[in-house]
Amino acid sequence: MRVSHQPIVDSLERTYELFGQLLDLLVDKKEFVVQDKLTELTHALSKESRLLKRIAEEERTRAEAVKAYQFTIKHFSREPLTLAGVAQTLTSFADKSAVLEWMEKLTSRAEEIRKLNETNQMLVQQALDFANLSVDLLVGVQDEAVYQDPTAQTTYTPNRPGLYDFRA
Repeated sequence: MRVSHQPIVDSLERTYELFGQLLDLLVDKKEFVVQDKLTELTHALSKESRLLKRIAEEERTRAEAVKAYQFTIKHFSREPLTLAGVAQTLTSFADKSAVLEWMEKLTSRAEEIRKLNETNQMLVQQALDFANLSVDLLVGVQDEAVYQDPTAQTTYTPNRPGLYDFRA
């Protein structure tokens, strides 16, 4: 009886496709942040959330396929086989190569996603820093913290030298 590893390979293919969609979405998110398109960014974040759920579901599907494969080849262990472990159990060179090739593709795409995600995080942080600077320029910042006796009757009101006079 020939044991099939095809459900594992099918799951890897679907995961690769989902990673591709995520990568495209991250590129779009980068452009939305750079161009300050908040509505589009919000929609992209919603799509990203749904896509991440689908990726997690596919991960579970692959884990179940690995467990089923492991049971079929009578490899009883507390720990499920890794993809490299699955490849080692395969006797056909073509089958082994296919699993290892998908592993490599997924690893490469995951690295692209990681790098782009880091870039997006940096861009969002820069946008937040700029927004905070803009607010500070308009409102002004308190020059120094002053200790005030909590029992004192007078209250301290800081001088806020901003562009706008809020007392008017």
